[in-house]
Amino acid sequence: MSENAEYLKCPCDHCSQKLEFPAEGVGAEVQCPACGMTTRLHRPAYIPLPPTIQMRQATVPEREKKKAKFAGSDSLPMKRWTRLGWLVSVKMAVALVVACSLIYAVLKPKEITISGQVFIVTKRAENIKLGAVEVSLIEKKRVTEFLRARQAAIESEIDIRQIALATAKKELALITNNDEYVKIESQLDALTRTNSSLIEKEKQLERQLEALGVFYILTDPFGDRAVPGYPRNPDAFQISRLREDGVDLAKARPLFKQLAEVLNALHQPGQIENAADQEKALLRQLKEIQQRGESKVANLRKSLDRFPTADDYLSGFCPVVLKKTITDADGRFSVSYPRNNAFTLFARAQRTVINGTEKYCWLVDAPTIPETAQVFLSNNNLAPVDPDHYFKLKPKEAE
Repeated sequence: MSENAEYLKCPCDHCSQKLEFPAEGVGAEVQCPACGMTTRLHRPAYIPLPPTIQMRQATVPEREKKKAKFAGSDSLPMKRWTRLGWLVSVKMAVALVVACSLIYAVLKPKEITISGQVFIVTKRAENIKLGAVEVSLIEKKRVTEFLRARQAAIESEIDIRQIALATAKKELALITNNDEYVKIESQLDALTRTNSSLIEKEKQLERQLEALGVFYILTDPFGDRAVPGYPRNPDAFQISRLREDGVDLAKARPLFKQLAEVLNALHQPGQIENAADQEKALLRQLKEIQQRGESKVANLRKSLDRFPTADDYLSGFCPVVLKKTITDADGRFSVSYPRNNAFTLFARAQRTVINGTEKYCWLVDAPTIPETAQVFLSNNNLAPVDPDHYFKLKPKEAE
C-alpha cells in the first residue's frame, strides 16, 4: 500500500463507530470491530463549512475585493436606503420610549392626596387652630420598630421609679429612726425635763415667800419700771415693796435671789425668748423633717404617675421622612403619597398658656382609601388617646 494513500472515515451503519479505511476500500463490506455487525464502507457526505470559517479562509485579495465593493456603494439607491434605515431607527426608538412610558404609567403605584387640619379644643370649647406645625409622612414599619425597641427602656425606667417610691415610703415610715430626728427629739426631751425642774423650783420658792407673807415686785433699775417676775440678771433686781412691815428680810432676800436665778435660767437673754419658744422651734424642726419625707414620696409618686409621656417614648426618634408639609395659619395641610404602602402621620406642636406650655403629639395611620382622604389632628387622636394602637402603654399627658 502506498504511503501517500488517502484514508477516509465513515460511521458504522449500526453503532455509528468511526471506521478509518483506505479510499480504495469504498463499497467493501467489513465487520465492525465495535459491534461485530457487517457494515458497508462509504465515502462520507460533504458538509460545507460555516460562513464565518469560509470568510476566514478567504484569500487576502478576495477580502480586499469585498471591501472595495462595499466602499464603492455611494450610489443614490444606497444613500436612500441608509436614510430610510435611519428614519426607521428613530421611529423605533420613539415607539420604545412611548411604550416604556405607558408601561410605567400602568405599573406606577397609584397616589392618594389627603388634606387635613391641626387644631385643639380647650376646656372652654374654644377651637384653637395650630399653624406652622410640621406634619411628616413616615413609613409605619419604621415607627413600630422604633417603639417596640423603645418599650424595653420605658419598662426599665418604670421599674426604677417604682423602687425609688417604695424606698421613700419605707424611709417615711421609719423617719422617727432618722439621726437628725432622734437628735432633735433628745434636745426637746432634755429641754422639757430642764424646764419642768425649773418651773417646779419656781413654784416651790413662791410658796415659801407666800408662807412668809411677802408680796414682792422685782424692779429693773436700768429700765425704771416694775417687772413682775422674769428678771434678766438676779443681781440687778431688788425688793421694792413688801406687803406688810416687820417681815423677816433675812429670810426673804435669799429666797428672792434664788427665784431670780430660776427665772433667769428659764428666759436666757440673746437666745430664745422663753422655753416655750424653744420648744416650738424644736417641734417645728421635727415637722420639717416629716414634711421633707412626705414631699419626697409625693414627688416620686407624681413622677411615676406621669410616666411615660409621648416625649419619653419618642426620645431619640429620628426617622426617615418620606414627605413633610407645614400647616398654614388655619392649621390646614395636604400631602400626596403612594397608596400601596402603610404610612404614619407624625406631628408635634405646643401652645403657651397662662400656667405654662402645653405640648401635643400625634402618631396616626395615613388613610389608604380615597373616600377617607381627610385627616383631623385634634384632641381625639393625640398620642395619649392612641386610636391606632402604636404604644404598648398609652403615654400620659404632658404637663
